[in-house]
Amino acid sequence: MNRLLRSNGFKTVVLDREYNQVERLRQIRMKSYFGDVTNPELLHTAGMESAKMLVVAIDDTDSAIELVSHVRKHYPHVFILARAFDRGHGYALSEAGAHKVVTETFLSALWLGTEALEQLGMPAVEAKKRRDIMIQWELANTDKLREAWLESRDETDRRERFLNLFIALEEALVRDMASDPRNEPLNQPINKPIEEPMDDHSNVQPADVFAEEGHDQSSSKDTKPSCNKGADF
Repeated sequence: MNRLLRSNGFKTVVLDREYNQVERLRQIRMKSYFGDVTNPELLHTAGMESAKMLVVAIDDTDSAIELVSHVRKHYPHVFILARAFDRGHGYALSEAGAHKVVTETFLSALWLGTEALEQLGMPAVEAKKRRDIMIQWELANTDKLREAWLESRDETDRRERFLNLFIALEEALVRDMASDPRNEPLNQPINKPIEEPMDDHSNVQPADVFAEEGHDQSSSKDTKPSCNKGADF
């Protein structure tokens, strides 16, 4: 991201708590500071007073929320763009004051899904069209999901609210995909795997795709209950 901004003429300053990373950035002439990004003195030294934007992309979820809250309070002129690990973390960042939140895996999952549709036989133009519909659906329902998260009494209630609402919205998405006039019927059916007899599971329908999805749990211990991984659907 830093390279993209710099190559388009924007001046950037990088703050990182990894000393070796800071040294590497300095070697390629990128202005950078070593230290705890939640330290007010470091923010002042780095020139936060004159910054137009802060991009929060740190691994510790609690520290990210703390940083957003501090900058929104003390530097209200700075636009805060924050990276979230999952939906719950994203809602917490928004509540802390982030102007815009981007979920870490959302776009990569969409592009991977688009590639999967193409490999299963869907024309590339059609697959991209359906990806765009998915993006529009996500944007249209963000507020509903966020409200369900905010109105929850506790973690158990949050998971139940999320699950029920998500199932209902997912069913609506399937209907929208089937009925959207922009979607053209496929000229050929999507390739199906060869169906083989399944011992003792004769009523089970074979899936088109088996996908293994998960999150790196290495930082989950640092996550507050309000940002529970279980809220990521």
